Amino acid sequence: MSSHPNNTDQPDRAQIKDDGRDARLSFRRFAEHKMKREFKEAAIKKCEVHLKNFGQCAQDNGLLVVFKCRDLNKKINECMVEHNS
Repeated sequence: MSSHPNNTDQPDRAQIKDDGRDARLSFRRFAEHKMKREFKEAAIKKCEVHLKNFGQCAQDNGLLVVFKCRDLNKKINECMVEHNS
């Protein structure tokens, strides 16, 4: 009978440990996400000229944006890769 309470305590300790670990990992994920978001915002600012050019091209060409603005889209992607990595 004295060993029965110990058996019920083990899962509780394991659960507490797992909960603490999850909290630490979620904080790390939050910090990583925040850093990535800040880098992306900085990259967007640096690529603002390309974004504006693409936006104007899209407004001018409507549904043909996929074909007529392909080069501008490529420049945006190259700029984002350069500044977001």
